[in-house]
Amino acid sequence: MPIDDAIPEGDAARRQNETGSVVSIGLPDTVAQRLAGQRPIVSLAVKDIHTAGLDRQDNVEIGCLLLGGDMDALDIITNLGKAGFCGVVTVFSPLLPNPRMVERELRSAGKAMTVRLVVR
Repeated sequence: MPIDDAIPEGDAARRQNETGSVVSIGLPDTVAQRLAGQRPIVSLAVKDIHTAGLDRQDNVEIGCLLLGGDMDALDIITNLGKAGFCGVVTVFSPLLPNPRMVERELRSAGKAMTVRLVVR
């Protein structure tokens, strides 16, 4: 279920006890570790989204940056959708003037996904 407001960074740490794995797409190591908690982390290059089989994996959370790297979060979410992924995507962002608008756009691109925006 998508959330209505951008969540603060502390809420990402609250999910540390979840099971499954975290797939990091361009996240700095410290951010990926904070998101994952005790869960295993797998790094995935943007170019490998279509061949990673994410549509066949249960209980996977994707983490990426709003801006930076090879693609921005909107492009990553679009590619995840084309690859059949319907899980959770957590997008990390710097402070924004209107995080709700950004989150709405990201969720619109990831219709079958639960998209969370974490402002840090």
